[in-house]
Amino acid sequence: MFTELNKSIAPELDDDNSQQYVEEYLGEQFVSDVAERLLAKGLNGLVSTDDLKKLTEALQSPEGKDLQQKATKMNSITSAAWEDFGKMVVMQLMSGKTPEPLEQNSEIPESYTTLFKQYYAKSGLGSLSSNMMQGLTSLLSNFGAASMVEKLDKYFSSNLPTLYLNSMYNIMDEGNLRFAIKLADMPAYKNVVDASSNMMKNLPQTGMTIMQSYLDWLRDKGVKAATE
Repeated sequence: MFTELNKSIAPELDDDNSQQYVEEYLGEQFVSDVAERLLAKGLNGLVSTDDLKKLTEALQSPEGKDLQQKATKMNSITSAAWEDFGKMVVMQLMSGKTPEPLEQNSEIPESYTTLFKQYYAKSGLGSLSSNMMQGLTSLLSNFGAASMVEKLDKYFSSNLPTLYLNSMYNIMDEGNLRFAIKLADMPAYKNVVDASSNMMKNLPQTGMTIMQSYLDWLRDKGVKAATE
């Protein structure tokens, strides 16, 4: 998104300089902008300061730090595979085919599967995904792509649990799942999930906020937009 934005607002940047600015923004400012301009506003009124303190304390515990480290590891290992899988599903749907349902890894023991199902039911991952799809439907409705998003929503609502389960196994152990279930039972966690779901429904505004943050950062770096 940022690379395409550079082409529109700063066409004087060559590909190398454009990529350098994008990487610099993602490395030094993106997280702060998302926290301050997007999350803080989205959570305000729905998540109290006390909620955030309790969640922070839980996540700074030894169990919480271990869970975060393994979640980061999982994202790093599986992100490319998830992207390829998503592209494959989209291409099959576009060609009129119905993608095959995902199969659970046969090596996963029943005890792990049982804990995962408890976690998934409590975590809100399903509602976050569904609300994101609703936001995409709204965003793409004017481009004739809403029906495609609806098909994606139907497929992923059925297969997302298996995708998460297969991805988490061998990275997160049963102890991590038990802590995640405990975390998901906290009222503070549920408030954050509800607020996040609301933000997912309004993807156009979310996208505009992120793009404006990047444009402001570019101006601070001395890069002027083509219209300025």
